Amino acid sequence: MLPLVCFDLMPRLLTIALSLIAVAYLTARLPGLQKPEKVEGSGVQSLSPEAQRSLAFGYRRVMADYYWLQAIQYYGTQANEAQFYRGLYPILDRATNMDPQFDFAYQFGGECIPYHEGKVGWHNTANVVKLLRKGMASDPERWEVPFLLAYNLYTYAGDYKQAGQYMELAADLAERGQRKDERFPPPTYMRSLGARLLAHGGDLDTAIELTRGAVERAHDEKLKLELEDRWRALELERDLQRLNEALEASRAQGREVRSITDLIASSGVPATPVDPFGDPYELDRTSGQVVSKNQSHFLRLYIHANQALPTEQAVD
Repeated sequence: MLPLVCFDLMPRLLTIALSLIAVAYLTARLPGLQKPEKVEGSGVQSLSPEAQRSLAFGYRRVMADYYWLQAIQYYGTQANEAQFYRGLYPILDRATNMDPQFDFAYQFGGECIPYHEGKVGWHNTANVVKLLRKGMASDPERWEVPFLLAYNLYTYAGDYKQAGQYMELAADLAERGQRKDERFPPPTYMRSLGARLLAHGGDLDTAIELTRGAVERAHDEKLKLELEDRWRALELERDLQRLNEALEASRAQGREVRSITDLIASSGVPATPVDPFGDPYELDRTSGQVVSKNQSHFLRLYIHANQALPTEQAVD
């Protein structure tokens, strides 16, 4: 007679056995399960995500973990470096097809899919953006997913506006504490960097509103003062843009502008003669523009000196 404990373990053992059978069955049918080190980014013929999930029956998580282990094996095989680890994206794509909420797979891909080839540039940048956008569509809980997407967008694509929006989402997730792993606390600069990216992308109104909201939510006095300074810098840049557009329009109509007060009164620009830092705007006779002594506060993103556009060459 078998001990009772054996009967207690039988359902679990049966589940494990069925899982192993399912993996063996799916290994022969789903694409890309064999020899992961041979996977090529463009040569893999994949079924649709829906078809892959259907073939996995009730073992989607099992198959997602299988693909995850395959990705680790692939990335850990040094010979694949010669191909710039191009096969990593297809494997992680399948893992996240099986489990769209597999946040750590997106994070791993966001960090490991881009490959830098010496002086040539970065490979796989389009694929890493594709995977991270997929992660965003799955409603991630980890702030790292939008953070990495923002990084890839501004570093390789020069898309500062979208990068700023995703960086703000990352800050929101971190602020709300929607993450499963608290061993690595989120960086405190995400909100500030998001505002910089938005300003660099020309979306000053959004940057101002988001920064204003961050000021209202800030509890730390030092952080609040820093955010208020950035808020003023953003408003300064927006005011100068409006004033200089109004100045050009006045000149185009043949009107002479003698002072900032006259310009504001005649154009109806929603601004004051004094900038957000408390100093007066001035008409610079040399440049013919409205200027402020506080323009050094502008939120601009320069990863390398004297270089404001995409700073890393994306090969593919």
